[in-house]
Amino acid sequence: MSRPQWWSALDSEVQAMTEKENTAVQKSSLCYSINMLCLLLSMQLITEEEYNRILRHTAEHYDPQKKICLVS
Repeated sequence: MSRPQWWSALDSEVQAMTEKENTAVQKSSLCYSINMLCLLLSMQLITEEEYNRILRHTAEHYDPQKKICLVS
C-alpha cells in the first residue's frame, strides 16, 4: 500500500526544517500534550496516577536527554 501524496510532501517539509525549527516543533508538541493531559485530568477522565505516568512517558519522548523536569 503506497502512502498518500500529502504524506510525501510532509516528509519533505520535515527534512527541510532546520534544527532550531525542529526544536520549536518538539517544544510545541510537548506543551500541547501536557495541556491535553491537564484537561483530561480536570475532567476526571484519567486518574492522577495515570496523568503522572503519561506525563513521565511524554517527557521522555520529547526530551530524551532529560534537559527538562516536569515530574516531581
